[in-house]
Amino acid sequence: MPETGPFVWHELRVPDLAEAVRFYGAVFGWEFTDNAMGRSITHRGVAIGGASAVKVGLDAHWTPYIACADVDAAAARAAAAGGVVTTGQPADVPGIGRIAPILDPEKSIFVAFAPQVDRAAPHSAPGRFEWERLRTADVAGAAEFYAATFGWEVTLGEGGAVVDADGLRVAELVPDVAAPGWLPFVRVERLAVACRHIVALGGAAEEPVLRPGTAGYALVRDPQGVEFAVHADR
Repeated sequence: MPETGPFVWHELRVPDLAEAVRFYGAVFGWEFTDNAMGRSITHRGVAIGGASAVKVGLDAHWTPYIACADVDAAAARAAAAGGVVTTGQPADVPGIGRIAPILDPEKSIFVAFAPQVDRAAPHSAPGRFEWERLRTADVAGAAEFYAATFGWEVTLGEGGAVVDADGLRVAELVPDVAAPGWLPFVRVERLAVACRHIVALGGAAEEPVLRPGTAGYALVRDPQGVEFAVHADR
């Protein structure tokens, strides 16, 4: 497994798991099965994430898992760079792998993850996670932190930065003071259709962002207030 790993898993933390199953199953065709921590999420036979109960006092959210060969070393580097391992030390999860939940210096949550079974980065297909955006008040500071933690190649540019992990472009860092945190993007076939479906199922969708000659996306929320984005070529 490369030390500079990609995003390989996403964990949904919500107060109502049954509602999450209803909504995401209808929107993306995801299947949910019970596991020791809550539910596993699969899409057409491929494991892509999980769902579990959010801790009391925390907002519902998506947490990205970032693959790395040595979780303990990554956690130590994150702590040295100003992050906080929320469990104190990395931990083994039976049947899953070794994890270290980490808050970056702006309190954005992610998990350093060494899975028991290697998980390739999901390929780009409708219903799969395919992109990540970190919204941050300090793009340069975030670039330095994540490069130190995972060895990512972060290229700064006008208005933000892009991230390459193990030769694959996987994320972007964008300036945003109001809503810092990791935002996952899920590919859909048709953007407008997906947004209408999300709203009809009790979620919310902002006006799509469309760029001539490129893909478009929309920021959306599920019925429990969890924000993510949907992305399509049309």
